[in-house]
Amino acid sequence: MYLDRLEALQGLQQAPADKAAHGVMIAALDDKNWDLRLRAVDFISKLSEEERAQVYPKIRVMALEDPRSYVRAAALTCLRKLYAGRDNSDVLKKAEADKAPSVQKALQEK
Repeated sequence: MYLDRLEALQGLQQAPADKAAHGVMIAALDDKNWDLRLRAVDFISKLSEEERAQVYPKIRVMALEDPRSYVRAAALTCLRKLYAGRDNSDVLKKAEADKAPSVQKALQEK
Protein backbone atom coordinates (compact mmCIF):
# COMPACT_ATOMS: atom_id res chain seq x y z
CA MET A 1 0.00 0.00 0.00
CA TYR A 2 2.82 2.43 0.83
CA LEU A 3 4.39 2.00 -2.59
CA ASP A 4 1.06 2.68 -4.27
CA ARG A 5 0.61 5.90 -2.31
CA LEU A 6 4.25 6.86 -2.91
CA GLU A 7 3.96 6.35 -6.67
CA ALA A 8 0.74 8.36 -6.73
CA LEU A 9 2.34 11.26 -4.87
CA GLN A 10 5.43 11.15 -7.05
CA GLY A 11 3.22 11.43 -10.11
CA LEU A 12 1.30 14.31 -8.61
CA GLN A 13 4.52 16.14 -7.73
CA GLN A 14 5.23 16.24 -11.45
CA ALA A 15 1.91 18.03 -12.11
CA PRO A 16 1.95 21.02 -9.76
CA ALA A 17 -0.56 22.95 -11.89
CA ASP A 18 -3.19 20.21 -11.55
CA LYS A 19 -5.74 21.39 -8.96
CA ALA A 20 -6.82 17.81 -8.27
CA ALA A 21 -3.23 17.04 -7.31
CA HIS A 22 -3.35 19.83 -4.76
CA GLY A 23 -6.24 18.19 -2.90
CA VAL A 24 -4.45 14.86 -2.77
CA MET A 25 -1.24 16.46 -1.56
CA ILE A 26 -3.14 18.38 1.14
CA ALA A 27 -4.76 15.12 2.26
CA ALA A 28 -1.30 13.51 2.37
CA LEU A 29 -0.41 15.84 5.24
CA ASP A 30 -2.39 13.37 7.36
CA ASP A 31 -0.91 10.19 5.87
CA LYS A 32 0.23 7.55 8.34
CA ASN A 33 3.62 7.31 6.63
CA TRP A 34 6.14 9.98 7.58
CA ASP A 35 7.81 10.05 4.16
CA LEU A 36 4.53 10.86 2.46
CA ARG A 37 3.77 13.58 5.01
CA LEU A 38 7.24 15.02 4.36
CA ARG A 39 6.62 15.06 0.60
CA ALA A 40 3.29 16.78 1.19
CA VAL A 41 4.92 19.49 3.32
CA ASP A 42 7.51 20.02 0.60
CA PHE A 43 4.69 20.47 -1.94
CA ILE A 44 3.09 23.37 -0.06
CA SER A 45 5.15 25.93 -1.97
CA LYS A 46 3.26 24.89 -5.11
CA LEU A 47 -0.16 25.56 -3.59
CA SER A 48 -2.21 28.69 -4.21
CA GLU A 49 -2.34 31.38 -1.53
CA GLU A 50 -5.84 30.24 -0.57
CA GLU A 51 -4.72 26.64 -0.22
CA ARG A 52 -1.69 27.68 1.81
CA ALA A 53 -3.98 29.57 4.16
CA GLN A 54 -6.11 26.43 4.46
CA VAL A 55 -3.19 24.23 5.56
CA TYR A 56 -1.46 26.81 7.77
CA PRO A 57 -2.99 25.56 11.05
CA LYS A 58 -2.04 21.98 10.15
CA ILE A 59 1.57 22.98 9.44
CA ARG A 60 1.80 24.73 12.81
CA VAL A 61 0.64 21.55 14.56
CA MET A 62 2.95 19.34 12.51
CA ALA A 63 5.93 21.55 13.41
CA LEU A 64 5.48 20.65 17.06
CA GLU A 65 3.63 17.34 17.19
CA ASP A 66 4.52 15.16 14.23
CA PRO A 67 6.10 11.94 15.52
CA ARG A 68 8.98 12.16 13.02
CA SER A 69 11.63 14.82 13.48
CA TYR A 70 12.21 15.18 9.72
CA VAL A 71 8.57 16.15 9.24
CA ARG A 72 8.70 18.57 12.16
CA ALA A 73 11.83 20.14 10.68
CA ALA A 74 10.22 20.48 7.23
CA ALA A 75 7.11 22.04 8.77
CA LEU A 76 9.28 24.55 10.67
CA THR A 77 11.16 25.44 7.48
CA CYS A 78 7.84 25.84 5.72
CA LEU A 79 6.60 28.20 8.43
CA ARG A 80 9.75 30.27 8.26
CA LYS A 81 9.81 30.54 4.46
CA LEU A 82 6.22 30.39 3.21
CA TYR A 83 4.48 31.90 6.21
CA ALA A 84 7.12 34.44 7.19
CA GLY A 85 4.54 37.21 7.19
CA ARG A 86 2.58 35.52 9.95
CA ASP A 87 3.40 35.42 13.63
CA ASN A 88 4.93 32.01 14.19
CA SER A 89 7.04 33.06 17.16
CA ASP A 90 5.10 30.86 19.58
CA VAL A 91 5.69 27.73 17.49
CA LEU A 92 9.34 28.57 16.88
CA LYS A 93 9.87 29.20 20.60
CA LYS A 94 8.28 25.87 21.56
CA ALA A 95 10.30 24.06 18.90
CA GLU A 96 13.52 25.24 20.55
CA ALA A 97 12.91 22.57 23.21
CA ASP A 98 12.96 19.84 20.54
CA LYS A 99 16.31 18.06 20.79
CA ALA A 100 16.19 16.41 17.36
CA PRO A 101 19.18 17.54 15.29
CA SER A 102 17.04 18.01 12.17
CA VAL A 103 14.70 20.33 14.07
CA GLN A 104 17.57 22.30 15.56
CA LYS A 105 19.11 22.70 12.11
CA ALA A 106 15.78 23.91 10.71
CA LEU A 107 15.57 26.51 13.45
CA GLN A 108 19.05 27.80 12.66
CA GLU A 109 18.61 28.10 8.90
CA LYS A 110 18.17 31.56 7.49
